[in-house]
Amino acid sequence: VAGMNGMCEASADRITNLPVEVIQRIQLLLPTRRAAQMATLSTKWRRHWRSIPQLKFFAANSADQDEMMMMNKFMFTVYKVLLLHDGPITNFKLAFGGLSPCLHNEIDQIIIYLSDRGLREFTLSFPSPDSVIYNFNFYGEFQRICFKGTPRLKEVTIFDYKHNENVETTPDMVAFFASLPTLQRFSADFKFLEYLAAGYNNVPTKLPAPLHKLKFLQICNFDFGSLRNVRAIVCLIMSSPNLFELKIQMDTELNQPATNDAVPSLVTLLEAEHCGGSGLLQRLKVLEVAYVRGTQVELELVRFILATAPLLERVHILPCRRKLKLRKAFKFIKTMMQYKRASKEAEVIYAETYSALRR
Repeated sequence: VAGMNGMCEASADRITNLPVEVIQRIQLLLPTRRAAQMATLSTKWRRHWRSIPQLKFFAANSADQDEMMMMNKFMFTVYKVLLLHDGPITNFKLAFGGLSPCLHNEIDQIIIYLSDRGLREFTLSFPSPDSVIYNFNFYGEFQRICFKGTPRLKEVTIFDYKHNENVETTPDMVAFFASLPTLQRFSADFKFLEYLAAGYNNVPTKLPAPLHKLKFLQICNFDFGSLRNVRAIVCLIMSSPNLFELKIQMDTELNQPATNDAVPSLVTLLEAEHCGGSGLLQRLKVLEVAYVRGTQVELELVRFILATAPLLERVHILPCRRKLKLRKAFKFIKTMMQYKRASKEAEVIYAETYSALRR
């Protein structure tokens, strides 16, 4: 028995005396609750647990307990861990599982608290796919979206945007992007641009403060029928002198492209700015146009960018297979290949799927 006790003590010593980097690596791979339980192994582990930079919390639903009681217990645990934590918190995840929280004030307070702790990534997950936020990526219906106190935020993605039409707000496109001075990647649904442009009778051609760090711009569910939305895209392109990659995904739900002869096309507006000496797309290297239908406006967009982007390397074209038949696709490709190119390195790649494109 004495020999076995000695072996156990020796094993415990080996675990306790692991290098700090190994201890923290083990704790980072575990859910926060498990990491806290392992902290009981020794005072050394407990000290390191209180300084791990990544915290993850998951609130599971229980059928035999009151939801409000479960939520209060869960949030009490979160607060307790945050109060005991004495180091920087770079990554924070809060997932509510099957619970349906109504914790606007609590979440606001957590964000404010974390903003002074070196936060780099914040993930907030609700149970319904219609109301989820992942990494400042928004899904659901919102009264208002704005950013304050985020001078280091580099990536913003807003898809499937649904604005609450019962709430009167005055969106401000200029103020929205002014609050994101270090933005490097921006992806948005066309509906969100409609929301941003709604506050203007005439969308500005350029933002007062250029987006010098923006290198990636993606617009999804695009159609050509709204002058305000088209002007909003022109404004973003005009305000992004260092744009490296531009992706435009057409709206696959439309039976016909929402064109309007009375509305100047995206290409018409871009050409006007280019002829005015604006020097558009001087650093663009990658263009992707997805779910194309073989329309003239799509061809004009590719033609314009091929003719004006001197550093262009790749043009990716993905068809909307339900809308673009083989004969029309062949004609589209043949026409596109005849366009003049400002860059000798520009290569046009036509692929049926994203997986084929990435090969």
